[in-house]
Amino acid sequence: MTSSFGTRKRNTTQADVAKHAGVSIMTVSRALSGSGNISPDTKERINNSMEELGYVYNTVAGSLRNQSSSMVAVVIPSVNDLVFGEILSGVNSVLRPKGYFTTIGESFFDPEEEFKVIKSMLAMQPAGIILTGGIHHKPELFDLLKKRSCPILQMWDTDNLNFDYHVGPSQREVGQIVADHLIEKKYEYIAYIGAELSIDGCADQRFQSFRSRLSEAGISIETEVDENLPRQPESGKILTERLLARSPHVNAIHYLNDPMALGGLSYLFDKGLSAPKDVAVVGFNGSTQKFSIRTRLTTVDVPKYEIGKVSGEKLLALLNDEGEGQFYRSELRLIVGDTS
Repeated sequence: MTSSFGTRKRNTTQADVAKHAGVSIMTVSRALSGSGNISPDTKERINNSMEELGYVYNTVAGSLRNQSSSMVAVVIPSVNDLVFGEILSGVNSVLRPKGYFTTIGESFFDPEEEFKVIKSMLAMQPAGIILTGGIHHKPELFDLLKKRSCPILQMWDTDNLNFDYHVGPSQREVGQIVADHLIEKKYEYIAYIGAELSIDGCADQRFQSFRSRLSEAGISIETEVDENLPRQPESGKILTERLLARSPHVNAIHYLNDPMALGGLSYLFDKGLSAPKDVAVVGFNGSTQKFSIRTRLTTVDVPKYEIGKVSGEKLLALLNDEGEGQFYRSELRLIVGDTS
């Protein structure tokens, strides 16, 4: 079957544009880079030729020549995570109107993968880099980034200050908020359910803070953590079944995130148990609030879009040598639903 685009052709070059517009290659180059004194009529002719020939300027190559860039490198755990999707929207809402575009890399919480991604992005000389907290960075990454010439901002973690600026919640505060809520509600048999804590430092900080706060109140907790399961609803269902099979007396469970909490609720409902009458359920991140219909999950909401927006604003400030302080701490909000 023949493609509707026809036979593949070679890429159009600046020489092709120059010939079509009746100018020199140097004039085209200057027009594209914004340097030199090019008349409006000549610029219009060049733009018309580019459009007619389908020429697309290689901005990355241009930035390498000019030692400037409009690209911001962003590294997140996964583009499939709703939380980081919302954060990215906030970042782009600020950077794009200012002429910057983002290139996204995924680390999958793998320090080696993160190192490779950042190293390849640095080769493109980004204007700035936005990283995600929680990943156990390789020591070599810090050595590499010390030699960079662009600002580095970390989002999602303001407890560990390793870079130029940091935007996000205190992960430790999350654990304390949930623990205080369950203590206030007088739950005594409390458990925690999570996954992949060994690779996600932020999730582990929340868990450790949660356990420590309850310990101060004289409450020891049950835990059901599986390093090999994803942080999805089905995993919450599986781990809730495991937990209650060995500890049926548990009457409150804090889950690593909202999706896992929804999976746990599904298991409870399937077994004829209700929340909070039989077992209270508390999630984290607020990602399911807008999809709630009948059951409103108790959770700690994080202002995801705001984190992205502020990250973009603070990076721009760093680019303009206007940055002050080391971090912006996002406000957390306990949403008490009908599950606790």
